[in-house]
Amino acid sequence: MLATSNAIDAGDNNAVPPDTVDQDGDGNTSEPLPYDLDNTRRFTDVDGLAETGNGTSPIVDMGAYETTLHYVYLPLVARQ
Repeated sequence: MLATSNAIDAGDNNAVPPDTVDQDGDGNTSEPLPYDLDNTRRFTDVDGLAETGNGTSPIVDMGAYETTLHYVYLPLVARQ
């Protein structure tokens, strides 16, 4: 998923089905599914992007997969 995708944080938290198979092994089968089809945490937030979906933060992404955007900040080295 591109960092500019309108689908990021634009889903509906209420539309995520219940965790009837207990994916995370916590014994709670009435919570929303905690992982997407790639076994990525379903409820994650991308810093700096507005949440436009429905529900309490963090808002899920639209579709079957949650974004895996990661930012790597490298130190700035000044050379003379």
